[in-house]
Amino acid sequence: MQEVLSVCEVSEKILHPNEKLQDLINIWIQENKDSFQISPLIYNIGVDNLSIEVFENVHIALAKSIISTKTVNQISAYRSVSSFIKGKDFDNAGVVLLKVYFSAKTKEEAKYLSDWGYLSYWVENDIPQEMNIILKSYIRCEQIRLFNLLDKETTILFDSLENYSQVQSLSISDAIIIKIFLLSNSTNADLSQYWFHLEFIINNYIKLDKPFTEIINIDLISGLLWLPVTKLVSQKDISAWLNFIEQLSESTNDDFFSSEYAPSALKIISGKIVNSQNSIPIEERNWGIIVDQLDFLISYFEKNKFDVLLATVMSDKVALEFQIFKNPINAENSIIKLSKELTSDIAKYILFDVIGKLFYYEKNLPKSSLWLQKALDFNCTSQSSFVDTLIYAASSISNENKEMALEFCLKANELAQLNLELSELDYIQILGELAIAYWLNGNNNQSFLTFENIVERLFKIKEENRDTNWIRLFSWTGHSLGYIAASVTKDRVPEKVSDGGDYTIPYQGIFTFNTKDLSDIYLVKNNPLILANLAIFAEGINNIEKAYTLSLKAFDLARRNGDDQIILMLSAVCGQYPLINFKITEAFETSLLFSAISSHLSGTPIDRSSKFKEMTISDLLTDKPSLEWNAAESTTVTYSIIPLFIMVLTAQLENTKDYQQKKFEYVEMLENYIPDASDVKLWESVLSISNQIINKTISESELIKMANSYDDEENKNFKLLCLIGVIFNSKDNMIMLSQILNIFPYFTKIFSSVKGILKFALLPFLKNRLFKILKESFVGTKQELVELNLKIENIDISDNNVIQNMLQIVISEVEIVVQEDRKAWLYKYEIG
Repeated sequence: MQEVLSVCEVSEKILHPNEKLQDLINIWIQENKDSFQISPLIYNIGVDNLSIEVFENVHIALAKSIISTKTVNQISAYRSVSSFIKGKDFDNAGVVLLKVYFSAKTKEEAKYLSDWGYLSYWVENDIPQEMNIILKSYIRCEQIRLFNLLDKETTILFDSLENYSQVQSLSISDAIIIKIFLLSNSTNADLSQYWFHLEFIINNYIKLDKPFTEIINIDLISGLLWLPVTKLVSQKDISAWLNFIEQLSESTNDDFFSSEYAPSALKIISGKIVNSQNSIPIEERNWGIIVDQLDFLISYFEKNKFDVLLATVMSDKVALEFQIFKNPINAENSIIKLSKELTSDIAKYILFDVIGKLFYYEKNLPKSSLWLQKALDFNCTSQSSFVDTLIYAASSISNENKEMALEFCLKANELAQLNLELSELDYIQILGELAIAYWLNGNNNQSFLTFENIVERLFKIKEENRDTNWIRLFSWTGHSLGYIAASVTKDRVPEKVSDGGDYTIPYQGIFTFNTKDLSDIYLVKNNPLILANLAIFAEGINNIEKAYTLSLKAFDLARRNGDDQIILMLSAVCGQYPLINFKITEAFETSLLFSAISSHLSGTPIDRSSKFKEMTISDLLTDKPSLEWNAAESTTVTYSIIPLFIMVLTAQLENTKDYQQKKFEYVEMLENYIPDASDVKLWESVLSISNQIINKTISESELIKMANSYDDEENKNFKLLCLIGVIFNSKDNMIMLSQILNIFPYFTKIFSSVKGILKFALLPFLKNRLFKILKESFVGTKQELVELNLKIENIDISDNNVIQNMLQIVISEVEIVVQEDRKAWLYKYEIG
């Protein structure tokens, strides 16, 4: 309604508009909820019946009414622009259009405007002459920006802007503004036009009208001199650039090269010079011309005593000496000579840093370490490359001084955390080097925490940052964890990778210097394995709760990925973690699944591998009962039920608060599985023997007699359960110790590949029994007994021979005859 009333105010005014409107409603006008719709028959009636002046004023009034509302959307803005154009108020049309253009910041937003037709205004045709020329230029600038977002051709728009700059009637201020627009949008590698417009700006900017001087200041003019740095290659353009800088500096007394951008800009320029002939084979390039251009800049900065910029360009020339001319001695001598002439510590840092890194790439680590340490001594922490210098220094010195390498990595991490502009992936790379440094220094706990941080960060950003760099860091993290986890758990470390090549042992620099794209070998389905390796690492530092948590995350991710093969693989690798944390249902199901897989695979290694790839969990479950499942269930009793049973007995012996709960869960698990079992008799016997031992309803002699009755291999599990019961119940310490020597060699053999079960399920039971034997059988003082107990407690449980080492202490204090085959296991650590 407001739009109707606004139109009615245009001369000649329409008196009593509400009444007149009512006469037309439902005849020529249809009233909707928030608008009116005019019949197509009279839609353009005003074109033929109103004077041009009234017609234009009506549209202007309509446009102003539209934009007078508090919110203007895409529809109303489009209507207002169209109405202003029809009313020939081109300046207001341009202002509204500019506001719409300003609203688009991303490619998606630019496409939205394009879909609405906003980017079609005055593209094929010129903007109306009546519009203010600065407004026209601004519209062209915004169109160029939006077209660039959409990867559209902008030549016609730029040419139009160029034409505006050539209008003879332009004022000095308008000409400068348009030329600034031109330079800001220039993409031409030929800088002749750039210099032409820049010369006009520098020569005339002091003539700017006062309102413009606050906006077009010396900082803006200086910025125009920085814009072409990516195109400065020829000596002619570099000379022109330097001349303009001198001209501006003389007229303003401004020290252009004191800008914080100067070193970075000069690094870009010298890099462009070095790479200017990259399209030519390296042996055919005219390196003399390239060196001459670098020398031209070096001479200029040397003459004007710009030490930092001199060192910046010199670093590229030194790199050429090193890598192209193969003359490291000459490169080093030039660094030594120049550094004596420089007064700036930053300049010296730049030179020492580059020569140190160059020696690193040449594998001359002593020289590299020497120069990088000299660079670090200047403590130029404000330099963006300083963190890199620390990482290079750590890598160069790691073999000789791991402690100092760790200090460098810690310092790099500290500085990286303060750098708000550092990307997340770059920070993760630094964390990777820190994790390696901790491990090389034997600080496995901190190494684990750092790797855990890395993995969490990688997974957190994988959706928005899964580019080649993410894949590279993720792959090397997994690779490093694969080796380190095995090393920390004292397992067999990998020696070969999947393609048969040697496994790269993690080293200081592994994350920084392995920059090859690994996208071709990266598989999303394998992502859970990095969590599995982290779980193994957690086990290695005796953090079994964390190992279990990480294994759950690995299984969850594998399920979300829907890959049965990875789930089966995780069952093999992480199956022990639910067990040693007494997550009884998960432990049982995981062990049973893995045992079922093994029992259903036969033939050569190639045949087994092929069957494994084709196997699914659903297929396994349908093949029950069967001989294969009987075998699987027997294996599960050996590798899962017996350790769980021992954990229940340990809780009972130590009278822990959760003993009754553990006992209940264990018995309930057996009872619940029997109806679904393939070999029902097996599980009924296991349950019966377990209940008798736990409830102490069977005597020691009965257990020994029962154990002797299970003398064949098929009934070995029952024999083990009985002998465990003897160790648990026996009042005779020598019988107890004899049975320990009888069955623990077997345990160390079958659990050699899952040492977590030995350490966290069986070892607490053994220690309890050994302490009892010592307490009741030791002949000596109370203090000597305390010292013996402490000696047992202090044995490193991660040692592969921890069980034998504990037994040696006890056996040396009591009188017992050890059989010869047990001696070989006990003292020579031969497999039981």
